[in-house]
Amino acid sequence: LKEFAHAVSHDLKEPLRTISGFLSLASQQLQAENFKKDEIVTMLSFAAKRANDLDSLINDVLEYSRLSHADVKMSS
Repeated sequence: LKEFAHAVSHDLKEPLRTISGFLSLASQQLQAENFKKDEIVTMLSFAAKRANDLDSLINDVLEYSRLSHADVKMSS
């Protein structure tokens, strides 16, 4: 369980780092006097994709949790 939790936490944190990085870059661009709208749109698009990836990972973990719990109930 400890190894599983470590792997899952690592897999969940990676998309968060990407999202945070792109949002930070977009914020810096917006604060610049000559920001580039296309670059900001691209960064936000990447951040949104990684947020969707993160949602998918969380749903997979929840599904795994439900399946593991169902197996335990069936064994009893």
